Amino acid sequence: MGNREESQDEEQPKRGLQRIPWVNIATMITVIIGIGSLAFTGIATYYGAEVSKDQLDQSREDADRETRNQAMRVTYWVDAASKHPGVHLMNRSPDPVSRVSLAFTASLSAEQGLVFPIWLSELPPCSELVIYKESMRYQDRVSWDRARWYSPVAADVGGPKFMSSQKLPASALITGVSFVSFADRDGQDWKRESGVLSMDEPSAVGGFTAKASPKNWLGHVTQIDMKSAPLCGDSTG
Repeated sequence: MGNREESQDEEQPKRGLQRIPWVNIATMITVIIGIGSLAFTGIATYYGAEVSKDQLDQSREDADRETRNQAMRVTYWVDAASKHPGVHLMNRSPDPVSRVSLAFTASLSAEQGLVFPIWLSELPPCSELVIYKESMRYQDRVSWDRARWYSPVAADVGGPKFMSSQKLPASALITGVSFVSFADRDGQDWKRESGVLSMDEPSAVGGFTAKASPKNWLGHVTQIDMKSAPLCGDSTG
């Protein structure tokens, strides 16, 4: 009796172990591991895609910056408050820009405005172009829209012949630069308008509408001054 009871006691744990669904447990463990692996792969794929997107965005930004690199260094401003008011156009690039069109405006009175359409074949590297008020002239009662771009440097290239013109009176004001357009060293055309730089086709006087209308009279200049641009090579926005 004693041996039989001991034998039964030994068989009971074995039967208990046999009743445990080891195959199901192994399957569940495999599924859980698989889910964890998929989750890890998904997370890794997500972050990998985000890194790739960031790298692509950075590459695009770098390419765009490189494309705009020279054009960003061509800027303008109006000095209206100094002893010698004038319009300034600066190329802080170590390369020239070409096909330069500059349009700025002035006013003789509250009712009468002037438009100055200027064309230059190129603006040298590291240079600052200045058109002082003293060199600005206007055609009395001649509408600006009758004019082509006028080049003060190469008079045979642009503009009508100014047989008679008048100096701006002391009360006249330079009201602003309407736009500058130019081509960079790669031949890409750009326009800076209201301070904003964008790729654009070369501007034509027929398409010039900013701050101008046919009632404005035609302005021209007798002289431009060229200076060396400070801090040449530093980019500007």
